[in-house]
Amino acid sequence: MNFQKCMSDYIPDKESYETTFYFLKKIQRFEIYVGEKVVALNRYELWTNHNNEIFFHSI
Repeated sequence: MNFQKCMSDYIPDKESYETTFYFLKKIQRFEIYVGEKVVALNRYELWTNHNNEIFFHSI
């Protein structure tokens, strides 16, 4: 499972930004549970869009 799909790698054009990422919002959570392990995401922020896709945004 790839947890490194970062929004910083995606530079949308105006049309795709308005249609796809207009409803993008920040998730206030900095830990993700993988099985029984907890991965700290202190260098990333979790984001989601209106399709409930989750992205890791480097900060």
